[in-house]
Amino acid sequence: MYPQTGKAVVESLNKLGFSVFFPKEQTCCGTPMYLTGDKETTKFEYLSLRYESKSTTITSNLIFSEWIKVSQDKALTMALLDRLTHNAIILNMNGESYRRRKIEN
Repeated sequence: MYPQTGKAVVESLNKLGFSVFFPKEQTCCGTPMYLTGDKETTKFEYLSLRYESKSTTITSNLIFSEWIKVSQDKALTMALLDRLTHNAIILNMNGESYRRRKIEN
């Protein structure tokens, strides 16, 4: 869809010292995250590859129990959360929203 965006992201990550993995079966160069075409499975596959081998940072405004409400596959979401939270450092940020404060001012 936007190959220049995917290329820019990969180049930026490489400059910061991160390695980027492209599976052999991946055919789309414009969107590095899609392996299978199915977003739910892709998230799970990607994070499973990183599980216990790479650091991963994820931000969300949802508590874990609400992730199932926005996902198509309850079992896949539970497996994903299991991998994400195992040996994780979880930071709950309950402060004032910087974006909301900027809009209100």
